[in-house]
Amino acid sequence: PNRDGRRVPIIFYCEFSSKRGPRMLQHLREQDRAVHLESYPALFYPEVYLLQGGYSQFHAACPQLCKGGYLEMRDGRCSADLMRCRRAERQAREATERQPFKVAHLVSAIVQQEEEQR
Repeated sequence: PNRDGRRVPIIFYCEFSSKRGPRMLQHLREQDRAVHLESYPALFYPEVYLLQGGYSQFHAACPQLCKGGYLEMRDGRCSADLMRCRRAERQAREATERQPFKVAHLVSAIVQQEEEQR
């Protein structure tokens, strides 16, 4: 919830919503569940969505809602960014495997701090 107490939807996507977007959605959901083990089915982020078809289909269907153009991930002009993204993704995955509950503990501490401030 935001400061007003309203739910904040989170929308994950990648170019096709077939790998990175779903993986990040699943990771957030797992961490949220880990934080709320004692209060199942409560969630900090109950509204989490995946953009069906990814940004490529969204841009094709609604270009007027998109700022800038659409450049495919495989375009040669993106190769350096793609390599950086893949390296960061690999490092994040390795860090998560070494410390699987670090994010859950961080979220739990933030929630506790907000509750204490009320």
